[in-house]
Amino acid sequence: MNTTRSMRGYTLLELVVSVGIFAIVMMTATSAYLTLIRLDKHARSVNDVANNLSFAVDSMSRSIRTGTAYKCNNSAGTPNCWPSNPGSSFGFNDSEVPARSVVYSVANNKLVASINGGAAIPLTDPRIYIKTLSFYVRGVGTGDSTQPQTIFSIQGEMATGVSASTTFSIQGSATQRLLEL
Repeated sequence: MNTTRSMRGYTLLELVVSVGIFAIVMMTATSAYLTLIRLDKHARSVNDVANNLSFAVDSMSRSIRTGTAYKCNNSAGTPNCWPSNPGSSFGFNDSEVPARSVVYSVANNKLVASINGGAAIPLTDPRIYIKTLSFYVRGVGTGDSTQPQTIFSIQGEMATGVSASTTFSIQGSATQRLLEL
């Protein structure tokens, strides 16, 4: 009989080493994959909150552009507040028929709009905290021939995760655009 046979296959030691190496590679890959998923969730959250803020600012600008009877701090007595004394709220009549009185301000750290003196309606996501809102208004009032213009500055913080937040500072401008027919 032939006592020397050729051995085929792997030894137990080779299998244990290869399974161990495979486990280490898979744990590293899984860890990297879970990190990518977490970063993607964070990026989506930041994008969602930023889009909400952008929409609120854009709609506010659009309403101001088509409005009339601008009033800084919603006061007919001092409609202009330019440049050294910014207002904390801004009132105007919108372009709806019949015209509605709209006031933009901050309440409970939220950008809000009040229509016809009604309750304040939040315009921003609950994850957005407004720290300061300033309006600069010029070109309104009796005898002023400058085209009405409003500049607003918003500073605050966006909650982007459980314990993460991002600060922001936005400045926008709206110049009155009335149809001349």
